[in-house]
Amino acid sequence: MGRAHSNAWRQAPRFFDLPADIRMAAICGRDRAGTVRAANRLGWEGAVTDWKAIMADPMIDIVDICTPNDSHAEVGDCGRGCRQSDTCEKPLARGVAEARRMADAVKTCAGCEHGLSPITGACRPLH
Repeated sequence: MGRAHSNAWRQAPRFFDLPADIRMAAICGRDRAGTVRAANRLGWEGAVTDWKAIMADPMIDIVDICTPNDSHAEVGDCGRGCRQSDTCEKPLARGVAEARRMADAVKTCAGCEHGLSPITGACRPLH
């Protein structure tokens, strides 16, 4: 999943008129050596093994959640401190209740802005 998402972030400016430049600050993985290799190969500036370090980094504005399905809600909830926007790989949640909790968390976060996401922009008229 990391390769596909890394490629998508690198290619996004070629397909979309984005309001900001993309800087691929850090990739996270479980194995330090493998994550460093992936960062070098895929174009990331840094590599970390603790996803909470990415969430705590004040220089990171957008987090792409492409973790195993059972951690989407936990990682997404952590990022909803209204400082970062996040995108989440499908499936969003493991069930309706989890998805509702995630959606409610986004609704209560007045500072969240997903304007950089072309997908989100295309879905806005559906709300």
